Amino acid sequence: MMNKIQIYLIAGVFLFSLYTLPYIHFPPLVTAQTPAAPTPVDYHLPYPGILPDHPLYSLKRFRDFLLITFNRHPLKKVELYLLFSDKKIAMSSDLLDKRKFDLTVDTLRESQSDLLKSAGVLLSSSQKNILPEGLADKVELAAKKHQEVIKNIFTAITDLKKREKINQALQFNNQAISLIQSAK
Repeated sequence: MMNKIQIYLIAGVFLFSLYTLPYIHFPPLVTAQTPAAPTPVDYHLPYPGILPDHPLYSLKRFRDFLLITFNRHPLKKVELYLLFSDKKIAMSSDLLDKRKFDLTVDTLRESQSDLLKSAGVLLSSSQKNILPEGLADKVELAAKKHQEVIKNIFTAITDLKKREKINQALQFNNQAISLIQSAK
């Protein structure tokens, strides 16, 4: 009697497993990994203020020139150049949204020129041993965020001449990153 119950029980489990087998999902033996999307850089760009298409923008540029010219402290210059660079890269994104591609590319190149100046002053400050802890990391993080924005703008613009200028801005960015890393 016990043998019959055991046989029926085993047969029932076997039949049940045959019935549920198609519904069990086994992981594939070989998986094709899709490349992970790059994580966005956690660096927030400041509000750009008035854009280059505004009539009073020349006054803003003059003010920025005065701030840099009359400031003698190198660390303050690094921070000012970085601030101007951050604002200009944010301006270029806003100008891209307004579909003003010429101004977008010109402002983008100016922003990377300011970033390169910031990295140059950072390097000279490092050589004089007056570089505070964390400033080089902050500028490097900003440069990586700028690379992210430049790549977004590059994908949005299709004109080849404008893309050449964008590549030039990306080269400025890469030069700045190498200067920053040598300042560390």
